[in-house]
Amino acid sequence: VPRRSEWGPAEPLDETFDRTGARVFVQAVPSSPGLRQRAAEEAVTALRRGIHVVTATKSHLLTHWRALDEAAGAGGGMIRISGATGAALPAGDLARASLRGLDCRTIRACPNGTAT
Repeated sequence: VPRRSEWGPAEPLDETFDRTGARVFVQAVPSSPGLRQRAAEEAVTALRRGIHVVTATKSHLLTHWRALDEAAGAGGGMIRISGATGAALPAGDLARASLRGLDCRTIRACPNGTAT
């Protein structure tokens, strides 16, 4: 890996996906308001292309969940969020993956940052 001082601007994400043939896109960027929209756009881009997303970035999971879910459905990609260990997010992955066979249509809860 070249020294950071030798790095150039990043190429557009679509070009990176085309060049690498990526099948999984991993996000591990800070959950800050300035990065929230970009993180959401990157994840949606990957999911629409059928690229699976694994993220540890919390902010866009809360603010853009519908767009992420729609992109995953349209492209056939999956999103895994257990790495985003804040609040009840790991419980969301568990509920989406493990409880599909139950005839439960609604879950109501009041999770907080210490009890998931």
